[in-house]
Amino acid sequence: MSLRIVFLARSLGRGGAERQLIALAKGLHERGHRITVATFYPGGDLAGELDAAGVRRVSLNKSGRWDAVRFAWRLRRFLRAERPEIVHTYLPPANVAAALIRPVAADFQLVWGVRATFMDLTRYDWFARAVDRVERRLAQRADLVIANAQAGIDYAVSRGFPRKSLKLVRNGIDTQRFAPQAKAGADLRAAWGIDAEHEVVGLTARLDPIKDHETFLEAFQELTEKRPGVRGALLGDGQDADRARLQSMARKLSIEDKLLWLPFGPDPAPYYSAFDVACSSSVGEGFSNALAEAMACGVSCVATDVGDTAEIVGDTGLLVPPKDPGALARALAVQLDRRRGEPGLGAVARQRIEKHFSLNTMVSETERLLATLIAIEMGGKG
Repeated sequence: MSLRIVFLARSLGRGGAERQLIALAKGLHERGHRITVATFYPGGDLAGELDAAGVRRVSLNKSGRWDAVRFAWRLRRFLRAERPEIVHTYLPPANVAAALIRPVAADFQLVWGVRATFMDLTRYDWFARAVDRVERRLAQRADLVIANAQAGIDYAVSRGFPRKSLKLVRNGIDTQRFAPQAKAGADLRAAWGIDAEHEVVGLTARLDPIKDHETFLEAFQELTEKRPGVRGALLGDGQDADRARLQSMARKLSIEDKLLWLPFGPDPAPYYSAFDVACSSSVGEGFSNALAEAMACGVSCVATDVGDTAEIVGDTGLLVPPKDPGALARALAVQLDRRRGEPGLGAVARQRIEKHFSLNTMVSETERLLATLIAIEMGGKG
């Protein structure tokens, strides 16, 4: 059965959800489904991957937050022209937009993609809080809600989502793209001015409150007291104000000369390969792409025990409670020592991703759910 599917997302920027959307769209396209990826805003750093794979993409050319009425009209016109069988949305803004427009657009099955397992909305602006409230109220309109973590399902139910519509499909990692690249990693370390005796702890995360860079910085400061040769590589984009605030905190902790603040590049795999240990200090995660990608690149991890992180890491890394800098610092020290004592640890981490979180499994499970949804719909109409 070939399905007509429109994916709808705010943008194609360098985020974990966006990378998963692109991987899924490409995978379904390769299996013969008619795929269109529509975005609120044009362009995006990851758009070229769809173009290279021959996946059609469309921009609805939203001009900004307040371009609501014209955007709604364009979305309605687009969906009426496309007449997709399924509209699969990613993240709250797209979930809300599709649910609101559905009564006056084409007849389609609505599939929401949810990724969150915890959101401290007091740390976000009024608009994010408003979208959250509307999403809760519209959850009944979705025919299917796909979460990428069991913790995400539990969180959605706590927010009022109907449990019967929720299904679990964990993220899939492209282990051909994300693989150990020893030379590329060594070249990056040399470019950063990091000698062989230095250890590198990497944190890959957008500069967002949920990622809790503050706890990482406090833990890193404690780690440097006993390991002065350690260096931190923070890979992630964000608002200039957030970056300035975190860099100011690093200066107050006297660790600014031991940190590298790096933007997301087109290919993060060499960056992962430059890390000795990968770290996540998040206070909330669903399925952490950054940890799984690092493991696929042969790097073991230390992370806060949130979301489905324990399922990802297994016994290849260490978990600590969130917002505990001391515990995080101690775990990083143990894992750095463990890495030296167990040289095959990185290979074991990669094997875990290959076995449990393959890209093929993610595409197949999603394809099965979407096909079942259409079969049920056709049966109901018959």
